[in-house]
Amino acid sequence: AGTLVDIPALVTKLKTEGITPVARIYTFMDKMISTVERSTAVMYLGSDTRWLDTSAALGGKPWANPASATMQNYICDIVKELGDKGIKDFIISGVQLPTGYSLEYRDFGVTNDQLQAQLQGFINTVQSRVAAKGGDAYLAYELEALVSGDVSRYIINPLRYGASHVVLVGGSPQFENGAADAVAAKFAADEAVDVLC
Repeated sequence: AGTLVDIPALVTKLKTEGITPVARIYTFMDKMISTVERSTAVMYLGSDTRWLDTSAALGGKPWANPASATMQNYICDIVKELGDKGIKDFIISGVQLPTGYSLEYRDFGVTNDQLQAQLQGFINTVQSRVAAKGGDAYLAYELEALVSGDVSRYIINPLRYGASHVVLVGGSPQFENGAADAVAAKFAADEAVDVLC
């Protein structure tokens, strides 16, 4: 068992030092929650078996289902709890579909259009709850996916989900020496969002 952190005391200390605490929350890349609450898992198509991102023998992991209201509420509850403890700003990562093998066998229990609408609703809910406490929620997306145009893990270009603030993460040598900032500026201008690298 780890040591519990007194979050309000830590937030106070950080602010005293001139540091703004930011909580990063991984959302649907959660391999553990479905072991506790099975209804939160992506399933294999037409079955009651949890989908894995590769074979179990190779260490395959289940993913949380972005269409699960239980999962979305769980994440919103974490945001609320941390907000109540003094954290105002958040980086929300993993708002995407699972990646890995056998992607055609993933079952979310809804159509792609419904899933897209639910992701949009989830993003709006998180942003409005954080904003109500005077903070900002930054959605983290993979820079490589946006540059390559392969946005299938997001269904659509994730910048079109309506997030007010976006952080582009990951990169490669091709994005060194300010090139990532130039890409971020282009996406920000094209999509009218606040984009950081």
